[in-house]
Amino acid sequence: MSQNILTVSNLSKSYFLNNSELKVLDSVSFTIKESESIAITGPSGSGKSTLMGLCAGLDNPDTGEIHLCGQNISKMNEDQRASLRLSHSSFIFQSFHLMPTLTALENVMVPLELQGNANKETRELTLELLDQVGLKDRHHHFPSQLSGGEQQRVAIARAFINRPKILFADEPTGNLDTHTANNIQSLLFELNQKLSTSLIIVTHDNELAAKADRTLKMKAGKIAE
Repeated sequence: MSQNILTVSNLSKSYFLNNSELKVLDSVSFTIKESESIAITGPSGSGKSTLMGLCAGLDNPDTGEIHLCGQNISKMNEDQRASLRLSHSSFIFQSFHLMPTLTALENVMVPLELQGNANKETRELTLELLDQVGLKDRHHHFPSQLSGGEQQRVAIARAFINRPKILFADEPTGNLDTHTANNIQSLLFELNQKLSTSLIIVTHDNELAAKADRTLKMKAGKIAE
């Protein structure tokens, strides 16, 4: 039986702007199981990206708890959360965030370098993963020599290189044309299944959301029924 990889309980978050409180999340609760994929949808300002950031441990909630990979990250300090992220989670963003002075191979290996695990064996694994995303023959190219779709594939390979238990993707196809976006979507879910990585996608794209196992629709800081 699948275990919960993420449990969110009564999560609330507010920001203060010009002495006024803006409640972004209001008592949000849900769970995600191992290997499950979910899409978080909703209009701009509904709390989607804030929710993902809290779940990933990038910020602290005002109230509520988040259990990620069996650990209560709500009670962790920033160093502890950073260590958990490096070990168990990965990210894909709308902007590719590749390092311009590194080749595709070197960009994918960055998480391994941070973990102190970069060696000849992991280099071969990196080449295998680049092959899976269709870029093995482009591994020596720099980001400026790659198309937008190729750069996003490098970002996907980088996200999966440390075999994360959970992957957070924020509008991962937002900067891509329709054909390239469809290819990237297929690749995401293919790797999600192959590597048993839980997948959380924040998106405005209804077609992308429909490919996930479940959809959480946000409205005014709450999960709409």
